[in-house]
Amino acid sequence: MMKTWVKACMGSVLLWAGAVLAQETSDPKAQAYSRQCDRAELQELESEALAFAVPGGCEDVGQCRSAPVGVKACGGPRSYVVYCATSTDEDRLRKALDRLARREERFNRQCGVFSTCEFLSPPELELVEGECRAVTPQPDTLP
Repeated sequence: MMKTWVKACMGSVLLWAGAVLAQETSDPKAQAYSRQCDRAELQELESEALAFAVPGGCEDVGQCRSAPVGVKACGGPRSYVVYCATSTDEDRLRKALDRLARREERFNRQCGVFSTCEFLSPPELELVEGECRAVTPQPDTLP
């Protein structure tokens, strides 16, 4: 008896959820919100920006740079991109990253995005066979 009641309740919940989804997808406001909060535009802007970053072509680690990528809802960059200053058009890269940051700030506000509030520092850089890379910190080990 109890199992039948639970199944009936679950079926009702599923029918209700389906009706709500159908109502939301036919509602022009819900559709507009869904389009506005679609991350596809952010992903496209990020891909375009990162395409300008060329990590190879440096002869000295002093030619390596990093730049902030995106914006967390709580502030600060989501990550950093590493590139070689001598082989990257830094002006185009920075303009593309700025476009991404402005759009992501608006996205975060409009869509109620939450994030961690931890500060993400720029990475230490290294040069490996002419290619700039972020240094991967090694975990602390006890003696």
